[in-house]
Amino acid sequence: MPKDSYYIKLDTNAYEDPKVKILCKYHGMFGFGSYLFLALKLRQEENCQLKYEDFTFEALSVDMGKSPAEVKQFIDDCVRFKLFKMNGTCFYSDRVSRDKTHLDNRREELSRAGKISAEKRYGKHTLLQGEGNIARMIELYEQKAGRTLTPNDLEV
Repeated sequence: MPKDSYYIKLDTNAYEDPKVKILCKYHGMFGFGSYLFLALKLRQEENCQLKYEDFTFEALSVDMGKSPAEVKQFIDDCVRFKLFKMNGTCFYSDRVSRDKTHLDNRREELSRAGKISAEKRYGKHTLLQGEGNIARMIELYEQKAGRTLTPNDLEV
């Protein structure tokens, strides 16, 4: 998965959440799909928040196939049913924010572990920035392996 790909965690039983069931009571399955769509939109934002303003409702209405007034009402219902929260001029989801933070922390842990592993395999030179870094890693690998790499060695 590319580093800048966005995703949200989706429980396989998300529909069983009483808050989601109430939302669907008022909005049908459109409500469930729209809730997930808005969660994805929130996840794409740096701070996982969207402005609660007419411009946002207008923009979201294009994707949701509803009028801006219907989009606003839907967001209000999500807040009323405690799926989203309001923060003055924005709406957000604690869950989306928490999951994003968890993922970012996990990516950082894996990145650090990868750098430590590379350093153990190839020496401290791997942490240097620049175009020659890969060439240096190959050179160190060849020295360690006692042979020259061939193009077949590099295929994945």
